Amino acid sequence: MSTELQASSNTIDSGPLAEISQGPNAFEAFLDRNQKSLIILGVLGVITAVALIVYQGISKSRQETAGAALNKAEDLAALQAVVNEHGETAAASSAMVLLANSQWMAGKKDEAIATLQKFVSANPNHPALYSAQANLGTKLMAQGKTGDAAKISKG
Repeated sequence: MSTELQASSNTIDSGPLAEISQGPNAFEAFLDRNQKSLIILGVLGVITAVALIVYQGISKSRQETAGAALNKAEDLAALQAVVNEHGETAAASSAMVLLANSQWMAGKKDEAIATLQKFVSANPNHPALYSAQANLGTKLMAQGKTGDAAKISKG
């Protein structure tokens, strides 16, 4: 029996208890499978960021140019040029209110009312909206259009 015990102890395998995988882990496998897509996604992200920065720079430049033009505008023609040439800017919207006042003073009363009506309808969030509405109502009252003025004050 002692020889059997010796024989059985000699036959015990002295190899490793568990094997460790030497292949890539799940993250590395994911990167290998999706490398091109990830690179394309990164490049598109960079292009989008650059485009956004350029767009914001152009927009800011347009606003500043329009503001400078409004500051230089001293007469009816110059205010009209700001409105026409710099539409969709805050300065052009502000120029509309000043233009309406200049038109009124120049005797172009119907044009002044039309300009104010256009401003009020196109700029519901402009800081000068309430002032323009009051101005419009006053001008309508001066022309005897009290019904239209009352609509403006209720609107």
